[in-house]
Amino acid sequence: MCLLAQKLDAKLTWDLKLGKSELLGVYGKIPGEVVQSQGKVLPDRSVSYKYVNPNLVVVVTYEAEVGNVNVFLVDAVSGMSV
Repeated sequence: MCLLAQKLDAKLTWDLKLGKSELLGVYGKIPGEVVQSQGKVLPDRSVSYKYVNPNLVVVVTYEAEVGNVNVFLVDAVSGMSV
């Protein structure tokens, strides 16, 4: 079966309220970019990894009324603001 002939369903999982702000851009990691991980050895000899979330995007908005530029860090999978 051709992929174009299949029916696709979409479901809203999260949204971001920007108010009266104008969206200037949404920026994510460069495709193919490697995300580096750093590990810290804990007292019980396990390792706690710290890493940059590969799903993190930067959302930049502008509020004309007050002249503010807002920068939001958002997990694109869960919608959580960092």
